[in-house]
Amino acid sequence: MPHLPISSFFIAIVSVALIGLSVPVSLRRVKIGDMIGDSPDQPLHRRIRAQGNFIEMFVSA
Repeated sequence: MPHLPISSFFIAIVSVALIGLSVPVSLRRVKIGDMIGDSPDQPLHRRIRAQGNFIEMFVSA
């Protein structure tokens, strides 16, 4: 059953990358005080899209 350790390792790497993309979004939301939904703030919008694109890459696969 060599597939289980390989899958677990891959999932762990993807999870760390997703956390790495989520932290800047959360920190920017706290800084500008916009905690829900989309925002007119361009840096926040770019960070949200980067996180969303990363998630879409793995959900649609």
